[in-house]
Amino acid sequence: FKTTSEPFSKGYFSRRIASEVKDLTAHDNFYLAQDFKYGETIQIDFTGDTYDLMTYNGQIKCWIMVITWPASYYTYAEFVTGQTTTESCRVISNAIRYWGNRIPLVAVTDNAKAFVITHKGSHVELNAAFADFMSRLSICVDAAPVRKPQVKSCCEYEVMQVQNLCKRNELVRSFSKKATIDEHSKFLQENVEKIINEGPFRKSLEKTRGFLFRTYELPAARCASEIPPYAQEYTSVVVPRSYLITVKEHEYSVPYTYIKESVDVFINNDTIVVKYKGKEIARHLRDDKPGRTCDPAHMPPKHKSIALNNELMGSQEKIIKMASEFSPELLRFCNAKFMVTESEHANKANAIKTCQGVISFYVKNSNKDLVNLSLLEMLKCPPKMWNTPCLKTIFLNKCNEYFENQKKPQQAPAQIVRATSAQAHLRDYKGADAINGSFSSNSSFSTTFST
Repeated sequence: FKTTSEPFSKGYFSRRIASEVKDLTAHDNFYLAQDFKYGETIQIDFTGDTYDLMTYNGQIKCWIMVITWPASYYTYAEFVTGQTTTESCRVISNAIRYWGNRIPLVAVTDNAKAFVITHKGSHVELNAAFADFMSRLSICVDAAPVRKPQVKSCCEYEVMQVQNLCKRNELVRSFSKKATIDEHSKFLQENVEKIINEGPFRKSLEKTRGFLFRTYELPAARCASEIPPYAQEYTSVVVPRSYLITVKEHEYSVPYTYIKESVDVFINNDTIVVKYKGKEIARHLRDDKPGRTCDPAHMPPKHKSIALNNELMGSQEKIIKMASEFSPELLRFCNAKFMVTESEHANKANAIKTCQGVISFYVKNSNKDLVNLSLLEMLKCPPKMWNTPCLKTIFLNKCNEYFENQKKPQQAPAQIVRATSAQAHLRDYKGADAINGSFSSNSSFSTTFST
């Protein structure tokens, strides 16, 4: 204070003391050189430091996910809003695209919950959503032993390099500029390329990380056939008797044969994937609005026929079109029903249901002519009687009349006599036959009339 000097802060003093003590007490001045094959392995880790990025939605706290190819030490870095499976899969997808759709054989991770559920000794239980995403990329996941970071020392070293990079003035100033997280990540990777990947590597300016990556790593890496959508959520549910599972207020169908079975549901950015014991059994486009998505292939045969019928006759236009394909009488009834419904401002859904029932009765009945006559008869009744039960009653009466007429004795066939002009006033065939027997005996002028 007397010398007007700026005093040390407590934090600075403690860091200096810790650094000096570490240098004085350090005994190990060696490291293990590990051998990695080009194009075979990547290592994944998160930074311990956090960064406040200014976005259009305000300031957001972020970490940095670092992916390193240990054979060349080539590094890819991107901001994440959390150390989650969703963000991890998103960054891995972006990294693969950045590398020209090249992928490794093995990905070595730490034991973060985004990657590993439990790790006890040799037993490793991976996060199901992350394991599913990586398996679809054909990448094997290997979790590093607990509290042994030297297994992925290359990535640990590059994490330190990225954290030091983010302390540079141009990076610090960029954090306070309003931009999207993707734009912040793009600027970060540009600096990683310029300063780390193309910077001095093992005292050489020629064989940089970027040079080794382009020359040896990329040719040895595999090409990805496709990049699957990254998993956002994962859950397990038991399929109910309705074979519909609910995800975010929306119902999705599962094959009815899996009722009462426990299935795994993967919620991706665009799709809902349902798996049973690792086998995919259903896939639907994601829809977060309340509603229902049902695949007819998942239904029992009885339900499938009902769904097909509802699909074919689900609106007034579809009903009119279908009725016109069957008979004019059916079309006339449907038009009349909708016309009365509209004039009375009644519920159109009831009219649709009535027409569906009438069309279904027409299709299932083999005697189409009697159904058409019954429809015409029903149209003579008041509109409140225009329904399927009334149609069935009229049809039954028509059937009874038909069978009663069949039981009556048939009349004897009469002969039609073609008389001369002088006998044109005669209308009784028997009288005409009595007057002129020659006409009835002449077969060329007689014919049989059957009623």
